[in-house]
Parts: sequence; structure tokens; C-alpha cells
Amino acid sequence: MLAMLLAELLFGFVNANQTVRVQRVEPRYIRGDTPIRGAIVTLVPPERTDAKLVNEVERALRQYGATVERAMQDADPPDLLRRGGVVALGHAWNNRIVRRLYYEMYDWTDAAWPSRGGYALRTIVDPYAPGNDVIRVAYSDDRDAKRAIKAFLSALDKMSADSNLPYLHPVKLGELEPIYARFLNPLLEPTFQWRHEDNTWDLQVQSSHLGLGYLFTGREGFLVEFRRRFLRYLEHNSARGCSGSHGFMHHITLPYFLTEHHTIWSLDDRKKAVNHILEVFLSSEGIKFDGFLAGTRSNDPRDNHATRAALDNFIHARYFHLPEAKEGLALVDRFFRWQFHCSKPQFTSSAGLTVALWFAPLNVAT
Repeated sequence: MLAMLLAELLFGFVNANQTVRVQRVEPRYIRGDTPIRGAIVTLVPPERTDAKLVNEVERALRQYGATVERAMQDADPPDLLRRGGVVALGHAWNNRIVRRLYYEMYDWTDAAWPSRGGYALRTIVDPYAPGNDVIRVAYSDDRDAKRAIKAFLSALDKMSADSNLPYLHPVKLGELEPIYARFLNPLLEPTFQWRHEDNTWDLQVQSSHLGLGYLFTGREGFLVEFRRRFLRYLEHNSARGCSGSHGFMHHITLPYFLTEHHTIWSLDDRKKAVNHILEVFLSSEGIKFDGFLAGTRSNDPRDNHATRAALDNFIHARYFHLPEAKEGLALVDRFFRWQFHCSKPQFTSSAGLTVALWFAPLNVAT
């Protein structure tokens, strides 16, 4: 009892086993498409791209009634999205605006995805400003730009009469497709063995692989199974009073947020999801987690639990348009900002040493 009182005084957190009473919120409004006609659309080409291809995209957008502007590479994505939608071409290493999306886990286009010979079209729904989307024309190799842009122009040609672009997620994997298949395809087999189903962290991480399967491949079967296991996770976590949620929750909630606009999610699904996530976010497993709060107040090395909780809080806070979420983002910023001054600030549970010891006997033996 004394320990809990001291913790409350020092860190202001709530016992994870207590019921945290929070306001109920409605899920985000889902439009179902991206407006083009009459909209301001900012075109963000890579640093090096065939000008003819970029001009072709601009002409097509204008043809369908958009007011098209070009953005400089040093533009700030939130500022662009306050004006209207964005069409961003390329990958994280040839487009600095895509790099920002990449670092903030909205996008993952690099040399490995979709990989050389592949491309993808993706709608990133409301990443920074409600009502304005980023359309990604994604490819890993500049030689695939022409194929990716051709696919985007084809999608524009199929738009509805009112010139709204349906949410996009076609994926054509390139030369690394066999590696994705080897890892992901077994997840859909009835004989696949899921580990420790009653362990919250394992349930979070393993279920997230199905969500990533959909995001990486565009195959609907992964999303069907992800939805089933995500809803099971919500039920499991609620039954446990949300205890032990912190640390790996962003693994499962990030794929949910990135697919929330898909019609597979019913309104009831989405209400359950956002209110459960909000409950955890406002609890001692979220922004009131003691290790996380301690890290916002000191320059001591952050441990693994606090760092993972900070990632949870970052992913969750940016979703909610609430004062608590704004405060949460400020805490996350304070938590990570100190790391700019330290080469290795995080305690890693001796993971590096443990892995090294696992492989040392193999190296000696060979």
C-alpha cells in the first residue's frame, strides 16, 4: 500500500488493475475515397526522376479537376496536408518527404519493399491532418518508376464520376517476393503453430504479422485473419484489466490504424478498438506508465520497457484529437529528445550479449 502511494506521488500513475474511467470516443470519420476534382493536390517527385513521367502525372491530375502544386524536397508534410492531398513518388532514400513518413511508420518503401522490379500504390489516410490523404506511388528502384506511374494513371482512369479516387493498396512485389512468401504464407496455413496464445505480448506481436502480411502483399486473406485475431486480442486484454499491455501494443495497433479505413472493419469493430486503445493510453500502461514518466524527467539511460511504452504512446497519441493526446506527444518528445545527446542511451535487457552467447558455441564449432 505504501509503495503504491509513493508511486502515485512520484509518478502519478494508476494501478493497471484498476478500472480507468475515460470518455467514450467515436472512431474517425471514414470517407471511403480521396477527393481529386476541385481539390488542391501537392505533387512530390523524387530528387531524381524522369521529368517527362512527373509531368505526365501532373497533367492527369489536372485533367481530373485537381489544382496541382509542386513541393520542394524540404517541405514539411503536415504543412502540405493542411492545404490538401499529397501524391508522393519514390522511396525513402530518394524523396525526403517519403523519408519522414518512413521514419514515423506511415510508410516502409525502401530497397527491401516492394524491392527491385516491384511497385505499390497506397493511400495513407489522414496521416497529419483530418480530411487529407497521402497517395503513395511507391517503388524501390528508379527503373521501376515508369511501371508504378503507369499503374497510378490507370487508377485515375477508373475513378468514379465525381472524380474521387478509391483507397488504393495494390502491391506488386519485386525480386524479394520469395522471401516475403517464405515468412508470411505459413501464417495462413491451418497447421501453423501460434506460440503462447494467452501471453499478451506474444498475442500482440504474432497477430501483428498478419496485419503486416496485408500491408506488405495487399492480399486480403491476411487482413481477414488479422481482424479475427485483433478482436480476440481486444477481448483478451479487456478481460485482464489491460495489465501488461505496454511495450508491444504498437505492434498490433499500428497495422490496425493503417487499415482502419478498409471495409472489413465494421463500425462496431472500430468503436471497440479505439475506445480500448484510448483506455490503455490513458492508464498506467500508457502515458502514466512509471518508467516512461521517469524517462521524461531525467537523463538516465532508458530501459527497454520505458522505450517500448514510449513507442506505444507515440503511435496512440497521434491518432486521438484530444488534449491528453497532445500532452502525450509532448511527453514522448521529451522522452526521446535526450537521445540526440547520447550514442547508446537504452538498456537492452542484455539482448546483445545473450544473442552473442547463443552464437559463440556455433562459431567455435565451425
